[in-house]
Amino acid sequence: MTKIKLLFATLLIGIISLTIAPATQTFAAVDTEQRIYDAADLLTDSQEAELKALSESLKATTNMDIIMVTTNNSEGKSSMAYADDFYDYNGFSEDGILMLIDMDNREVWISTSGLGIRYLTDARIDTMLDNIFAYMPNDYHMAGKTFFNDVEHYYQLGIPSNQYNQDEEGNIDPYYPAEVKTFGGQLLKTLTMSPVFLIIAAGFGALVAFIASRRKNARVTTNSSTYANGDLQFQIQQDTFINSHTSQTYIPPASSSRSSGSSGRSSTHSSSSGRSHGGGGRKF
Repeated sequence: MTKIKLLFATLLIGIISLTIAPATQTFAAVDTEQRIYDAADLLTDSQEAELKALSESLKATTNMDIIMVTTNNSEGKSSMAYADDFYDYNGFSEDGILMLIDMDNREVWISTSGLGIRYLTDARIDTMLDNIFAYMPNDYHMAGKTFFNDVEHYYQLGIPSNQYNQDEEGNIDPYYPAEVKTFGGQLLKTLTMSPVFLIIAAGFGALVAFIASRRKNARVTTNSSTYANGDLQFQIQQDTFINSHTSQTYIPPASSSRSSGSSGRSSTHSSSSGRSHGGGGRKF
């Protein structure tokens, strides 16, 4: 009986392992300091070194992991899934941006995570792909260099004021700056968080309510005799219609972004790890 139980337990563990296996990572652990992962061997050693230097510089500036990956084997995944999983399962920071050159699916994919989603809206990713594809598929080195330069450019521009994340179900997550950087904004923030401000606000509200109450109960002192001796005079004015002129001005339509939506939108989805990612890609 004991052997049967042991056999059953072993079988159960095996079934559970097979069930969980597809959801776990399929990547061998990588060195997160390598930064350029050229499994497809598209770059020379000197080109890798140059791109790595750009990536390290961006890491120091942005505090985000900005990396480049190439592959000949996407393991049956879409470019989006491969890029997201590579980032999620290899120990990179919460905030980051990855560019994948997928020779298997013949696609370039940009995957964003954390603050990377905020900086790279759908419209910005579209522009980056335009710039990258000026060199695809003949110059992978310049495609990678363009990627890093564009990331730096958009980081310097900052997160758009109208930026928001929108998931696959249409739920919207607006961007709220973590800190108000202007002096006036900091002063207002400090005042509104002060207990003294709350007391003053309450007192002002009570005063307004008291004045409104007094005005409501005040007696009306004017009557018909108030204006009995006044002289009433009218001035007659006449408007003469002379001519009419209508001007027309052409207003061009607003340019559309990737999904014909707002330029501030970052479309997001959930990866196999459950993390939220943005991104976009293009076939070559």
